[in-house]
Amino acid sequence: MSVLSQLQPARILFYLPDEKNLKFAHSLVNEVNQTDIQADIVYTDSEALMLEKATESSLVVSFGSATGRLGTLLYHTGIPFHLSLPEFQMYWPSFFQKNQKGTPGTIILAYLSNHVERISASMAQLYGYEVITVHSIQDLQKVLKGMPSHLVFDQDMPNIKHKTSQDNRETVFRHLKSARRQNPRFSVSVIKDFDQGSLFEDLGSSVKDVTPALLSPEEFLTFFRSLLFDYNYERITRQMNESIA
Repeated sequence: MSVLSQLQPARILFYLPDEKNLKFAHSLVNEVNQTDIQADIVYTDSEALMLEKATESSLVVSFGSATGRLGTLLYHTGIPFHLSLPEFQMYWPSFFQKNQKGTPGTIILAYLSNHVERISASMAQLYGYEVITVHSIQDLQKVLKGMPSHLVFDQDMPNIKHKTSQDNRETVFRHLKSARRQNPRFSVSVIKDFDQGSLFEDLGSSVKDVTPALLSPEEFLTFFRSLLFDYNYERITRQMNESIA
């Protein structure tokens, strides 16, 4: 079991295709680095160099136009978030407030592929969540006792090469069902590669006891990004209302 948020702090990369806004970018980096989020600048007109520098980033902020092509390139590189400068200036206060209020909760990534795990962890870390990855039933049982906020489970278990008798999706579903009974606010997402296995068999499994839908890896990442944004918006709104009351 590994706690990613203690090993890989969220990182923002400011991308400048020219030097026109370099001074302003440095001021933003200084502001971001006062929180527990790390920030850096890449100044280049080479997309290839920018993609290389962006590899370890949770978010890329573009001082140029946030084109669909650039966003697609970043996504396939494993960068979940790409914002234009105006978008970042609008969202940054909520990220900053998050850092002042501490972690909003824990998200468990269970049996995910390396690619989906990395992108999911980056997204969750950017919003301040503690991220825990598990690849065994024993570790899953331990982390479920900590009342996590959300769990993501890939029922194909792509990284498990030597499964024990307990390493099967029905055992996982049984533990998740029990955790949801104990904590009604605990939510679950289940990933399924629809190019593998039998869909009829999947729909007949216990997945319906823990989540209303199966998502492909691509569908999940789109959903997860929206989910985290909604969670953050609700939390910030609640904190503002509490401060006024």
